[in-house]
Amino acid sequence: MMKLIWLSVFIVCVWFYAEACQPGQERFGGSCYQLLTERTTWDQGDAACSEMGAALAVPDSLEEHQFIWEMFTGNVSAGHLWIGCNDREEEGKWMKSSGGGECNFFKWASGEPNGGDSHIDCMQLWRNGNGLMDDTDCAYQIFVICESPVTLAVPTMSCLQRYADARSSSHCLTGHVIKEFSAKGVIACGSACRDEPRCRSFNLRRGGPGELICQLNNVTRNEADVKNIRLDNGCKYFEF
Repeated sequence: MMKLIWLSVFIVCVWFYAEACQPGQERFGGSCYQLLTERTTWDQGDAACSEMGAALAVPDSLEEHQFIWEMFTGNVSAGHLWIGCNDREEEGKWMKSSGGGECNFFKWASGEPNGGDSHIDCMQLWRNGNGLMDDTDCAYQIFVICESPVTLAVPTMSCLQRYADARSSSHCLTGHVIKEFSAKGVIACGSACRDEPRCRSFNLRRGGPGELICQLNNVTRNEADVKNIRLDNGCKYFEF
């Protein structure tokens, strides 16, 4: 016996102020990162980043350190990488380039830093040390990654479709979730979907008290199997 489910469609249009990095850049947290393809001295790299409105990348956490190193080694198979710290003004006091204050995260390779000479004043991520930090001659020519704040893109209006069953206020798409996280509401969840290239639709589900869970899906309801469309009053489904 065939069972018919009647769905009504609600259209909601909202402005999205999407944060974006430029083509060729990668994003981590609130920053965009760009690898320069030519080897430079530390000062040349600092100047090249500055011309782009950026600065030499400086990791401020273990997670950011790992991201920068993996971005570099994923694109370059040999060589080392400058980061934006130096102790030129005072030995052992590591300062960021372009007056950015003190460097506050360190993951030194064994036996480092071992400088002391006037020219051993710049910090690199050392391939011989599997990406750990090392002080070295600022005149060496190695690779550079620039870091700049994420900027707001031009605002765009997008219309979201929400489907509701005649007997139930909402439903969810299951079996196709690629990311799940807490979100403040439909605009935050929709913005995350727009920023994720694989996202085709999203669910906004009730979590704990006062909590909303955003689930990004890699298909729309029309592309999914009917068994993955489940009536759920605690969940709302949207697509662009």
